[in-house]
Amino acid sequence: MSQKLVNKLIVDIKEARKSKISDTTKTLTTIFSEAKSIALKHNRKELIDSDILASCVLNLKEANEVIEIYKNLDGKIANDNYLRGIRLKNFSEKYLPQQLTEAEIIYKIAKIISNINASTMRDMGKVMKQFKNENPDGTYDTKLVSKYVKSKLS
Repeated sequence: MSQKLVNKLIVDIKEARKSKISDTTKTLTTIFSEAKSIALKHNRKELIDSDILASCVLNLKEANEVIEIYKNLDGKIANDNYLRGIRLKNFSEKYLPQQLTEAEIIYKIAKIISNINASTMRDMGKVMKQFKNENPDGTYDTKLVSKYVKSKLS
């Protein structure tokens, strides 16, 4: 099992601790802790790269929500939460593979729909399954893919 991302994250945490950069340490530890929880849910004690990817996807989603909530609010608490969201987003993206663009997602969905002759919402599961099979985990936003599949099949 691949350990490249796991090792990179551990090294980054150690470097942040040595440099005494507490915000970075907290953010990286958040990603690591979530990855550990994911591994435990799968009855594994050892982390693998897919745990890091899954953690980063979850944390990126949370970060985007936090940023959206706090971006237009005033006050120290709002600003601190906004900055925490930005840090979490930046570090989560650092460990994720290159993301598909909206245009790439739309193109791939259209191609899949055409290839499997999908035409109604009943075919949504087939389209989503095929999209997932053709694209590596962590390279796309599932919510965005779902939105475009629904718009094409409605």
